[in-house]
Amino acid sequence: MRRGTVSTIVAAVDPASSLRIWDRFQARLMAWLIVFSASISLGAGTIYYNRQVKYIHAEQTTRGRTLISNLAGQSELGVYAEESSFLTPAARRAFLEEDVSFVTIYNRRGQELIHLVKPGIQADAALPKELLEKLLRNASGRPTATPTPDYIDLMAPIITSAQDAEGGLFGNTSDRSIPIGITRIGLSRQPAREKLNDVLNWAIYLSLISLAMGLVLAS
Repeated sequence: MRRGTVSTIVAAVDPASSLRIWDRFQARLMAWLIVFSASISLGAGTIYYNRQVKYIHAEQTTRGRTLISNLAGQSELGVYAEESSFLTPAARRAFLEEDVSFVTIYNRRGQELIHLVKPGIQADAALPKELLEKLLRNASGRPTATPTPDYIDLMAPIITSAQDAEGGLFGNTSDRSIPIGITRIGLSRQPAREKLNDVLNWAIYLSLISLAMGLVLAS
């Protein structure tokens, strides 16, 4: 059978075979399905990654506040007495945490009572006078956080209670909070970066799996 005859028979059985690829309905449908699958896979990966990033940042923030609040509470007696031997156990427990880069405890005058720093960490232990005064005005004990490229710089006042003598004259025996020192912790950002890298890899895998499933369905 001649080639022309074969082409005629094929065209009669499948009229779309004589059209260009893009003019065929199946090809256009396949292309749109591929685009749709790629959009869905990219969107799913992006949503997954963004949710995990927020979760990791919230987790690190909560952990940092817990660490420095515990250290501030355990340092009250040592700072009040300005005795570093009382501060060492609590400071060393915090310092031995894997993601803690340094631990510093100051008295009310901004003098270092204890300073522990891990190798390779560049941390300026000196507290500017303006920052010290601002922290000592924080009678609530709420920690502050300042992000840096290598760690999150966490600071919290050490609070003690004292009776209000003036109020006691009128029968009011309520205590008032007095900041007597500062605790400072450098929380390394490296563990969070490693988690984010794992999350990014999983987001890419999720996108590729979604795209592959879309291509199979489209075909």
